Amino acid sequence: MADLRHLSPLGPGFAALQAGRCTLAERPWRAKTGLRPFRGRAAALSEVLGAPLPVPQGRAETAQATLLWAGRGAWLALGAEAGALAPRLHGLAGVTDETDAWAELLLTGPDAEAVLARLCPLDARGLGPAASAPTELAHSRALLTREGAGFGLLLPRSSAAWTVHEIGAAMRSIAAQQGLTPG
Repeated sequence: MADLRHLSPLGPGFAALQAGRCTLAERPWRAKTGLRPFRGRAAALSEVLGAPLPVPQGRAETAQATLLWAGRGAWLALGAEAGALAPRLHGLAGVTDETDAWAELLLTGPDAEAVLARLCPLDARGLGPAASAPTELAHSRALLTREGAGFGLLLPRSSAAWTVHEIGAAMRSIAAQQGLTPG
């Protein structure tokens, strides 16, 4: 019989990376559902979800999910399963289960912004406390969210291992440079 347990996009046994003053850890599994409102149905969709759809580079919290702006006309509901949402959103939006399409990580520590500055054209310092922005990260696409003093990273499953490798290299480089700086 097939084993249908959730498998990490980073492979079995992935352990958090720590270098210098940064940590990169995989976040606990949660459902991810893509939402694309049909023309003229965004307000009705917001009403059913219990919160307005986030503006560009925005994020909203509902009782069931965290809504992230994922690009023009697209939102991602974290923590809400597509199978549960689809019947409620029939006729309002296209609903896709994207749970297995993304790796979800958390980059924390005082040097998190410096790490992203090496790998990302988006100035992460400008992301406010309720921000979410699609961008490029280590030559792949990503969705960044501000998480307190750190950053949530949603990476496509297909390029997650490479992107994590590049983030680790940037973390180690910054840590090494700090070791060379007189204190």
